[in-house]
Amino acid sequence: MISQKKVPALPPSVSFEGKTALVTGANRGLGFATCQQLVERNVSKLVLAVRTLSTGEEAKEALLSQASKQGHALEVIVKQLDMASEKSVIALVDSLSSEGIVLHLAILNAAISLMKWTTSPETQNEMQFQVNYLSTVLLSLLLLPLLQPLSPQERCQLCIVGSQGYQLTPWNKKKTPSSIFSIFKDKAQFDPATRYSSTKYFLFLFTRRLASQLPARYPHIQVYNTCPGFVKTTILDNLPWYYTKPLKMLLVFVGRKEVEGGRLLAFAASGELGDKASGEMVADMKVLPYVSSDPDQENGLMLTKWVIGRCHVQRRRKGTKWRICCGKKPWKRLKLLNLDRW
Repeated sequence: MISQKKVPALPPSVSFEGKTALVTGANRGLGFATCQQLVERNVSKLVLAVRTLSTGEEAKEALLSQASKQGHALEVIVKQLDMASEKSVIALVDSLSSEGIVLHLAILNAAISLMKWTTSPETQNEMQFQVNYLSTVLLSLLLLPLLQPLSPQERCQLCIVGSQGYQLTPWNKKKTPSSIFSIFKDKAQFDPATRYSSTKYFLFLFTRRLASQLPARYPHIQVYNTCPGFVKTTILDNLPWYYTKPLKMLLVFVGRKEVEGGRLLAFAASGELGDKASGEMVADMKVLPYVSSDPDQENGLMLTKWVIGRCHVQRRRKGTKWRICCGKKPWKRLKLLNLDRW
């Protein structure tokens, strides 16, 4: 990732006209740059999911101004979303559903990188594991019923922003432990150097597993794990100075601009790569192979089953309600989710 290719312009065939897009972390950085790319290609409606509503409104005004200069109509809706809170994730989807908002693509960009042990006040899970993995998985599953194509021939795209840095995780070299959740809740086992890459590894495994389940229930949805590369973005702001200084110096020479990263995410969300790319890592406008030190991918498969088994979908014996469970603690009963138990 040290040497990065130049990001070309989006192909002329890429258009989001008539479509509604949801982008998380959309008020600044890579998320806002992605929104700008969607507007440039004539997206009709944007849902900005942001933690701070005031900055979301500022982003809304900037995007409306961009659309006005281009001469096309744009509707922008700002919704609050705190990825550290599962209640906030559920509230966002409930709000979209109650307002009858149908999505054609969703780009789950919000993430965090920390070097200090921090926990979610609501769940007491380690913050990066909560934000980057658990809440992103929950949001991905809850959004499935809201993703509907414009026509039977078209597809919807669920883009989960990942990182090629997942290869740095030690987890693809280990045997599956008895309890991943207990390890990630243990401060003594917190490794700041690999926690971010580990959450992205889990997210990639989830994407691969979800893609294998979608054809049976949601054949119109493509899911991608998208890597924007090494981007000059605000995710470094939470790191201590002795990390940020050398990284920012490196960014000066090899880092991509936010507009380039946004262009790559917009390309993935266009569905140009087709169904065969669903479940794969998309970077530099192409599909990258899954890399694991386990040649048979047995550990990766076991880990995927275990993690999703702890965040699985269960159907009640009676009625049509569904619930997502995280271990023994149910996240919430759902009316719309319709996946078989994994």
